[in-house]
Formats: sequence, C-alpha cells, structure tokens
Amino acid sequence: MFDLLTLLKNSLATVVKATKIVRKVMHSGEFGEVSKSDGTPVTIADRAVQYIIESETRAVFPNIFIVGEEGKITKESILPSLLEDSDTFGFPTSVFDQAELLVRTSFVDPSLSIGLREEDLTMYIDPIDATWSFVHGDHKEVSVLCGVCNKAGVPLFGIVCFPFRGDDLDKCLFYGGRAIGVSPSVLKERRFNGEREDIFKNDRLLRPLLCSSSGYYYRPHEDPLMISLSEHFETKIIKLGGAGAKMHSIFSLQSDIYFYPWSTTNFWDTCAGQAIVEGAGGIVTDKFGKVIVYPRGIVPQNKDGLIGFTKCEIYETLKKLHIFPKKK
Repeated sequence: MFDLLTLLKNSLATVVKATKIVRKVMHSGEFGEVSKSDGTPVTIADRAVQYIIESETRAVFPNIFIVGEEGKITKESILPSLLEDSDTFGFPTSVFDQAELLVRTSFVDPSLSIGLREEDLTMYIDPIDATWSFVHGDHKEVSVLCGVCNKAGVPLFGIVCFPFRGDDLDKCLFYGGRAIGVSPSVLKERRFNGEREDIFKNDRLLRPLLCSSSGYYYRPHEDPLMISLSEHFETKIIKLGGAGAKMHSIFSLQSDIYFYPWSTTNFWDTCAGQAIVEGAGGIVTDKFGKVIVYPRGIVPQNKDGLIGFTKCEIYETLKKLHIFPKKK
C-alpha cells in the first residue's frame, strides 16, 4: 500500500530545499527574467526550483505523474551554482520532523488514503507563484506551491511555502489536506485570526464578508457575481497578488472568500492551496458552485474561475440564496 505520509515528508524536504534557490536569486539580484508566450515573466529561479522538486521527487517516486508550470526542464538548462546546496539561504529549523506534527482535524477523510497507487497520483508544481511580485520587490506575496491529487483529481495534500516571511517555519510553511490533516502552522494562524468567530446568525451577516482578489485587475462594480453577492451582504475587497497568497488568506482566516471568477488560473496555481483549505474545513468551487478537481488529460486550467471559502458555512449560505449563476 502506498504511504502518503512518506511522500509528504519527501515533498516538504524538497520544497524547502528549493525555496533556498528563490532566496539566493533574490539576494543576487540577477533574475535572468524573460517573458513567456502569454506575456508573464519567468526567471532562472522558476526553472531551478521546478527542476529540484521534480527531479528529487522522481528519484524516490518514479511513477508519479508531475505537471510543472514551466514545462520540461533539463539539468543542463539550470545554472550549476543554483543547484549547489547551502545553508546560507535556508531556514534554521529542520524540516524533516515537520510531517510528524500533522494535526488530524475533524475534516479528515480517511478513505482518501485507502488503496492509493503511486502511478495514479499527480503532482502539480508552481515553482514561483507571483513571479511578477518576485521580480518587482513585493516579496511577501511570493510562494512555492506543490499539490498532490488522486486519480479522480481530488487534492490529497498541498504545500505552500513563503520564502520571504522570515525564518520561522510556523510563519512560512503551511501544508495539509483532507487525506492527512493540517500543519500546526495552519491552526495557529486560524486561532490568531478568530477561529471561533461567527459570521452568520440565522443567515444574517454579523460583519462584512472579506473577499481577497487580484491586486491589479479587479473591478468589483463590473463583476456580475460580486454584484449579486453585494446585493445580499456587505463586502470588503482585500487585494492580493498570487494564488498562493490568496489561498493562504482564506485557510488562515484573514479573509472569508477567495474571489476569482475568471479563467486565468491553472491547476498548479490552486491545487496546493485548495488541499490545505479543505483540510482546514473550507471548500473551493468554480463560479457555478461546483467543487474543483484536477484530473489528468485535460488542459490544466480553471476555465470556470475559482471561488474559495474559508468555511463551508459561507458556501452553503450563498448556495441557499442562489448567489451562484447557473451554467449555460
């Protein structure tokens, strides 16, 4: 039987190791930035981080199907200096015992860990989420994302690591999912931000709904879904860059909803964060209210947008009020 915890331990170690590269490149100031065909930037750090996570995962789990944002990466395309391991840009705390600290929340579904086969698993890697922010100095939104799904595309666990939020792993490293539980860092942030705070009473909102969305493009007064939501509830928009930062905002209870009803996110942007959100008791759907999954064999794009909820209570309330449009 495949041991999901062993994969988590390996993934945590490789993600944290790869995060050193992000810090190293930022320190050097030499990004080697180029534009991809869609106009978004890619740096030498993006390629090196993906190579490290992918190659070290395959060395232990050769049959896992891996999809990375930067496509196929060869060792020859990576600057040798970036692959030299060093503690200079790492975290002072060991990561190897992190997986043992998992907290099995009441939202864990043990059936997700039964009958798993290595060849049925898919790993999605976003080597640097919010690359634009990375290049332009807004480092707190930058993250390294790694998510693992089963054959049906259901997220099993995810890892979100922020390279520039200090050296304390409790503030930088978050992981978990419905198959395994969540890291203490997730629960610590939820407690700090008001785990027990009620949002609704008899379907009446007790405070404004905090909605995290794009920091650059979003115009809430032009969006039909937000207009519908605002007709029922007072809302407040929190602008953030990067899917990892926005997912973190909901699994840490800094906002109530991750609102992004457009088709411009991909599976590697959202899989890791969704896993943690679900492990902490939330839910992630498309703009029609259908739970998002990540199957192989299709274009890895969230074509019907994404709406994430920190608590299922919010989702159920909006569903009851028919906030979600019907898919034509």
